[in-house]
Amino acid sequence: MKRLLVIFGLLTSTIAWAQTDFEVSSSADRMMIGDQIEIQLKAVVHVNDEVSWPAFPGLVQFGAFIDRKGIDTVVDGDELTLTETWILTSFDSGYAVVAPLELIVNGVSRAAEPQLIQVDLAENGPEYKDIENPLSTQLNYWLIWSALMVIISIAIGVIVYSYFLKSPEAPKAKMSDYRNITDFVLILVKDELAALQNQSKSVDEVLSTTTQLLHEYLFSNFMIQTAVGSPETWDEQLMQSEAYNGEQGELSGILNDISRVRFSGDLPKTEDGVEILSRITTWLSTISKVQHKKEEHEVVG
Repeated sequence: MKRLLVIFGLLTSTIAWAQTDFEVSSSADRMMIGDQIEIQLKAVVHVNDEVSWPAFPGLVQFGAFIDRKGIDTVVDGDELTLTETWILTSFDSGYAVVAPLELIVNGVSRAAEPQLIQVDLAENGPEYKDIENPLSTQLNYWLIWSALMVIISIAIGVIVYSYFLKSPEAPKAKMSDYRNITDFVLILVKDELAALQNQSKSVDEVLSTTTQLLHEYLFSNFMIQTAVGSPETWDEQLMQSEAYNGEQGELSGILNDISRVRFSGDLPKTEDGVEILSRITTWLSTISKVQHKKEEHEVVG
């Protein structure tokens, strides 16, 4: 009799396990930088099963989970359906990879298929789908570039005005201008640091603007195309430049820390933003081997 009960128990456990099903799916297999897509988790188990739900991972390759909507349950007889939606975004082009998520039922692990989402550049890719809530902190590269050009144009205009429109009777003095593009970017980063310390901008706004400045600076000063590759790839290209005087890994460390603070899912802390911007100002102050060209101009005294 005991032997029959053991066999019956094993059969019951097998039947309950046969009812278990776990799958992960995405609302799209292609997205653009800054878009948000839904990753849906769905499990069908027996009502008496002990279930351990997958942990919320936060960062993934080339992306991050930024929100979750809570687990919904539906009971149908002895069958229990569990569903939850996670929100995924991406901050770099390439492939956002969601590794196999693990559901544990009665101590037995069950892994879903991994998800691979292609991420395209927003300015070049077509509109693949309508996005209800795109990230609003991504700035246009051309906006930053235009701002830099305006600053440089104003500086040149002041020099030309001083040189050609000076009064011949007025006493003359010498003015030396040592600034280059590194100095201008450094000034803008320090402005963002001041805005953060004065709390006139949020941590996310300041880090987003600074990230775009660094992308433009890498292209303007070192001809590095940041539309492709990763921070580690750009580090290697920097080390091959004769104009670079920094250590390998400094740039990728800064950019990866910015992504961690912005996309970890937690509210960014002011002290984290201040620490990162301080590192950037130190990095910009020491990386260039290019000697500043001294330009002397006669100005009206």
